[in-house]
Amino acid sequence: MSHIEKPRIAFLVLAHEQFELLNMFVDQLLTYEQAHVFIHINSNSQESLEHIRNHPRVHIMQNRLTIDWGDFSLSQAIVELLRFAQRTDTYDYFSVHSGSDLAIKPVAQFAALLSSQHKSAYLDCAKLPIAGWGHGGGLERLGLRYPKWMRTRANRYSPIRLARVFYQMAYGKRLIGRSLPRDIDYYGGTAWFTIDHSLASASLRYLDTHPEYYEPFRDSLCGDEIFFNTLFHIVGEASTFAAGTLRHIDWSVRTHEVGSPKTFTIEDADTLYESEAFFARKFSLKVDIEIVNLIAHTDLFWRQERVRAPDLPHYPLTTTVKKYTV
Repeated sequence: MSHIEKPRIAFLVLAHEQFELLNMFVDQLLTYEQAHVFIHINSNSQESLEHIRNHPRVHIMQNRLTIDWGDFSLSQAIVELLRFAQRTDTYDYFSVHSGSDLAIKPVAQFAALLSSQHKSAYLDCAKLPIAGWGHGGGLERLGLRYPKWMRTRANRYSPIRLARVFYQMAYGKRLIGRSLPRDIDYYGGTAWFTIDHSLASASLRYLDTHPEYYEPFRDSLCGDEIFFNTLFHIVGEASTFAAGTLRHIDWSVRTHEVGSPKTFTIEDADTLYESEAFFARKFSLKVDIEIVNLIAHTDLFWRQERVRAPDLPHYPLTTTVKKYTV
């Protein structure tokens, strides 16, 4: 991609609750004058769409899907958001986020980095199998057909999760499973990414002409963490990918719910302030409103000159390596 002084960025946001937090994030994004925000609200959300920020550069997707944890519906929603944004206007970059994100640096700085680096994608992924990714290195997510009751968020000691573990162990021992396409190398990692216009267009064209690509994902478990990373490696040039998503997500803490990253609190303020990332996930007004207000309603994190704030507590940097069995 040639140099673009102020790239037009379509921020694609998936949300289902806490519209007050979502609006804070949207307000941050809109401070960059070339940002447009495209929002998908889970169809089972109990909150009114009227509470979402009304702005000419905010677009709400009317064709709402029901998104369930671990289900193919999340990948579908991201694909539809990409199509929605491309139908609306021409954008230089597309950046996928959750409604529990916040920007921890000025969005204009994020745009400037995209403009200067000329990368086609910002991804955090590796070729499967990956050590620590379950009993098949992540391939068990696609190599097994998961009934709907297994594609359910469960706590660490839930019978549902135990059933999944035994199911996946049988796959790891090659006792059960389906054959995956041999001509595709699968890549796994985070489902949050930023890509340029060319890669987005090539990806949608591939999906239009290769509907069979969807098949292993339809009854997969957490296939969204494989779907796009693999797709981009099929249609793009890996040499143009940047290693890293520019997002700060902490998987180092074992949360009560498997497959969910840490929710940040005020104790993470110093870590987030020193992070090289531009965005962080996840936040919750129900868990800690203080850290949300610090980031969203003060200029501390948005100063052009970043200096250590003497009044912030100092905590060691946390790892963002993700290793778990779903």
